[in-house]
Amino acid sequence: MLSIITTKELFSAIITGLTTSAIFLIILWQLRPRFEISNTICREMTELNGELIPLFYFKIINKSPFFKVYDVKIKAFICQEVNNLNGNDSQLSIVPFDFNSLSKVERFNFRHYGQNLFFGDKNIKTRSNYAAQFFTKVDAREELMQQGKSISFQVIAKHSLSGFTRVKTMTYNHALRVKDGRFLSGNTFKILQNQPVMAINTG
Repeated sequence: MLSIITTKELFSAIITGLTTSAIFLIILWQLRPRFEISNTICREMTELNGELIPLFYFKIINKSPFFKVYDVKIKAFICQEVNNLNGNDSQLSIVPFDFNSLSKVERFNFRHYGQNLFFGDKNIKTRSNYAAQFFTKVDAREELMQQGKSISFQVIAKHSLSGFTRVKTMTYNHALRVKDGRFLSGNTFKILQNQPVMAINTG
């Protein structure tokens, strides 16, 4: 004999299904890569292959204390607004980087929560490989001083457990977003001045 589903049972089943789906979506949302991009560009005098030149650094931080991020790729574009008969067009030119990808960035070090508050401008001595920097020789300050120009920096990364990919973009639209010095290591985007010259050999 066939059983008849009552309206109450049907309503209960729908609510249960919606609740389960919502919880699943929340879990999936949490399993996206969690990273931040510096809202400033660091201009640092660097000895690159024996030559002292200014390099322009962009910093990212993996904010997940449990998961690494994989297949990290970065892109940057100089955006120029150009007037035409129907309005404005955007012209894009690629910003070249010596290194534009990493196989992985380690999980966040929970010891560094509150770094700005507890450590100030001191260099931390424990693991900080959850942060990464990418540099270009393109003079970001000079580009941003030109009328109608901005720089768009994009990061693409994959979550180590779920495999989900996330794309995040930071736009710099004024020369004041470029600061001289060196990024402090760890969970901070502070830029310190009067630091010893760093040497990089890409050969």
